[in-house]
Amino acid sequence: MPKTQITQGISSDEPFNAQALGYIYAEVLQTEKKYKQALEVLHEINPDQITAISIADVELIMGDFDAAIETTEDIENEDDATAMLLVLRGIAFREKGLYEASLECFKRSLKQKDRKEELLHRALFERSETYIRMNRRAMARKDLEKILVDEPNYPEVREKLKSITSSVN
Repeated sequence: MPKTQITQGISSDEPFNAQALGYIYAEVLQTEKKYKQALEVLHEINPDQITAISIADVELIMGDFDAAIETTEDIENEDDATAMLLVLRGIAFREKGLYEASLECFKRSLKQKDRKEELLHRALFERSETYIRMNRRAMARKDLEKILVDEPNYPEVREKLKSITSSVN
């Protein structure tokens, strides 16, 4: 079965069918920065959690934070996909400057410890960015260090830690 990365922390492992081809095509369009076309493709395939994740991810890239919040409404942390939807919702709230709402989404996404490690790391990384914007650098550092315990090569963690440390000095 083809595996398509939908967003950092979530992949689709659909059998090779129209749904899988839709995900692959949407991802190709995104690499070409054709986000509106990618959304059109995603709206044509069967709606499910992975489709919602992909749509919200594109909406975030496009800066349409209200749409991403709408796409991720009424979500409970029931599995990896819904936990990722909460992470994306948290990002959208953060980008709108609604930091407490953002933190609440990340808290809910991290509540279940049996989620995939990659997903939990994404939630911690994104929450650290919210803490940085709130000038709560110690909390941001704590989240980033939690990631390093399991995944020392996680993208951007070391750079973000350096920037936190250098801005304090």
